[in-house]
Amino acid sequence: MAIAAPLATAIAAALSAEAPQMLCQPNRRLLVQYVDTDVVALDLDAFRAGRTPEVHLPAP
Repeated sequence: MAIAAPLATAIAAALSAEAPQMLCQPNRRLLVQYVDTDVVALDLDAFRAGRTPEVHLPAP
């Protein structure tokens, strides 16, 4: 049995060092990607509503 899901949104992942990870907390979904110099976080719910940019943090 095949199930087809429609595309809800497309996010360009500019970083290529590691695959993005989805972190789910109550009332919040974050897309996080680690690279050599940065950790990038994106609040998916706020992104879909057009309210937030991605956040770049220095990698530990």
